[in-house]
Amino acid sequence: MSLLVSFVSFLNAEEIKRLRLMPLAGKEKLLLDVLLIRPGSGNKKDLMRHLGLTSSHFDKISALVLKKSFQHFAGDDELEQLNFLSKKFMFHHLFHEIKQLRSKLQKQPYPPEKQERYLRALFDFSINVPAKYYDEKFVNENAKAYLLSVPDRRDTRELEVKSKILFARLNLLTQQAPDPAAIRRIEQEMKDTEREYRHVKDPQVKAILYHAWVNFYRMVKPDYRQRKKNLDKIARLYGGVNKMPEFERALASCHEAEMLYERSEFEAAYHTYSKTITEHFPLLRNQFHHFARWIELALILEHYRDAERLLDSLFKVYVENHHESNGVLGSLLYAQLKFRLGEFDNAFRYVSMAKSLNSIQVYFTYEIRLRMLETLFFAFTGDFDFASRLSHRNIRYIQLQKLSLKSYEYAHLFYILKDFSYLRHLYPDKLPRKIQTYLREFEKGYNMLPGKLLHQLFALHRTE
Repeated sequence: MSLLVSFVSFLNAEEIKRLRLMPLAGKEKLLLDVLLIRPGSGNKKDLMRHLGLTSSHFDKISALVLKKSFQHFAGDDELEQLNFLSKKFMFHHLFHEIKQLRSKLQKQPYPPEKQERYLRALFDFSINVPAKYYDEKFVNENAKAYLLSVPDRRDTRELEVKSKILFARLNLLTQQAPDPAAIRRIEQEMKDTEREYRHVKDPQVKAILYHAWVNFYRMVKPDYRQRKKNLDKIARLYGGVNKMPEFERALASCHEAEMLYERSEFEAAYHTYSKTITEHFPLLRNQFHHFARWIELALILEHYRDAERLLDSLFKVYVENHHESNGVLGSLLYAQLKFRLGEFDNAFRYVSMAKSLNSIQVYFTYEIRLRMLETLFFAFTGDFDFASRLSHRNIRYIQLQKLSLKSYEYAHLFYILKDFSYLRHLYPDKLPRKIQTYLREFEKGYNMLPGKLLHQLFALHRTE
C-alpha cells in the first residue's frame, strides 16, 4: 500500500470532507478523486492503468499529492506537519517525513539555531511513539544528528538525549513479561547516568531523568516512596512546587493520586484524579495511563455512571477506530465495567475486541489481563470446566514467561479459577488457608478491581 493510499485510509469522515476541498488539477486531482470515491482501491497497477501513468510518473504524482495533503491539514511549517502525523498515529508516514527532512537539513542546513531546533524536534518525534514502532537504530541516528548540531552546553544535551532514550526503553520493558536481568541492567544504567551528569543543572533536562526514575518505580518496581522521592527532586529543581511549570504540577498531582491508589486510599485517589484532570485536561490530554487509573477507581468505588461517561469521552474513539494501544486499554476497561454491571455478553464482546487488537503487538500487561477476563467470563456464565481448562493453559503461559508461580499474583488468581467449581462450595468461611491468602492479595492497591470481580463471581455462584 502506497503512503498516499495509507494516509487517506487513516482519515475520518470530517477530514475526508476537508481533503475534498484541497485545490488540485489534472492527474493529481484525478488520482485523489479515485482514492476518495473508492477507499482502499490502492492497487498501484490498477491506478496506473486507470490514470494512464507510468510507474515513475505515478510515484511522482503520489508524492506531490501526499505532500500537498500534509500542507492542507497542517500548513507549510514542516514541524507542524510532523506533529499532525504524530497526533494521527501515522507513524510510517511520520518516519518517512523525518528521513526526508533530515536529508534536506544535511544537504542545505538552516542557520545554526534553527538547525538545532529542527534536529531536536526530529529526535523527539522519532522517540515519542508506541512501543510497537520504536526503532532503536532510527532513534540513535536522529539523536546523533541532533547532538552534532549543538554548539555549546553539550553535556546538558547529552543528558537530555540519554534520559529520553532511557525513558523509551523503560516503556519497552514494561510491555514485556518481567525480566529481572534486564531490569537490573537498566536500573544500573540510570544510576550511572545520574552520577555522570550530576553537574548538569538545567531543570527541564534533569527533570526528564527523574521522570524516568518515577516511571521505573511506577511500572517496573512499584514503590510509591521512591516515586515520591524523585517527584520531590523535580520540585527542588524548580525551587519548589509553586514554581514548577503548570504541566509539571498537574502531572505530579496525577502521580500523587496514583500513589494513593497503590496505598489503597481509593476515595482520596479518585478525588485527586477528578480534581486534577478536570482542571488541567488540556495539559493532560495524552495521559492515558492516568485516565485508565481514574476509571479503575470509579469501578472500584462503584461509580458506574461516571466510569461509563469517562470511558465514552476518553477511550471510545480509540476503541471504535481499533487503535492498537489505547483501543486495547479502552476495551479492557469497558469489559470490566460490563462485568461489574452483570452484562457478561457485552463484557465478552469487549474482551474479544481487545484480543484481536492486542494480537497485532502483544503487550504482556494487556495479555495477562485479557486472559484473566476471558477466563472470568466462562466462570461467570457457569462453564466451570472450560474456565478450569483455560486457567491451566494460562498458568502454563505464565511459566513460559519464566515467572514464579509461587510469587506472581496473577498465577494465584488462575489457581483460584482453576478450582472454582469446588471452591465456590466453601466460600467465604471454609476456603483453604492458601486460597484465603491468594484472595487477600486481590483486596488492595492495583489488584483491588480484579479482586472485586473475583468476589462478585463467588457471590453469584455461591452454594450453601
